[in-house]
Amino acid sequence: MVETDLDALIALAAFEPLARAVMDPAAFDYVAGGAWDEVSLGENEAAWPRRRLWPRVLVDVGSVDPSTTLLGRPVAMPVAIAPMAAHGLAHPDAELATARAAAVNIVDAVQAEREAASEAVARQGLAARYAGRPVLDLARELVEIARGGLERIGHAGPMAHDESAFLDPIFAQLALGKSPGQVVLECWEGEWERSFERLIEYARY
Repeated sequence: MVETDLDALIALAAFEPLARAVMDPAAFDYVAGGAWDEVSLGENEAAWPRRRLWPRVLVDVGSVDPSTTLLGRPVAMPVAIAPMAAHGLAHPDAELATARAAAVNIVDAVQAEREAASEAVARQGLAARYAGRPVLDLARELVEIARGGLERIGHAGPMAHDESAFLDPIFAQLALGKSPGQVVLECWEGEWERSFERLIEYARY
């Protein structure tokens, strides 16, 4: 297989033929395609050209700094990664590979700090801290950003629908201040008295 200099790619669309060449056809179609008639997919792609960059001609670009802050942390550029599923269809490391790439290229965080944060969240759930802030606060802030975006989309036109209500279960969970795993663990050690029957009753559809 011929290797490609990824640094030479300047358009997002240029990655698609490379991905098509190495991914399972069904997996590629799932990732690259949209639902039903792909109307929303087409509208999303058409929206990007309507965002124009203000041209700056004959100015010094030697000291341009695109860095900013996101959720109180310094980031190399004003870019974030939206929640997505099934990363394993594109890469064997799945979501972990995406998180590593974001940490290296976007978020200014050293490897030791990222590993410590992962361990803290695994042990303490939403009570853990990252970059000096409680993970619970960061989660609430992220979900508020998501709700604001969904509300704006919902008022974008006569055919738009406000889907922000789908976030209500997440807000309810964050209001408890505990992750679903923490809630189950407390029930397991408490009122369920380590009963597998109670666990199955809770988890079944």
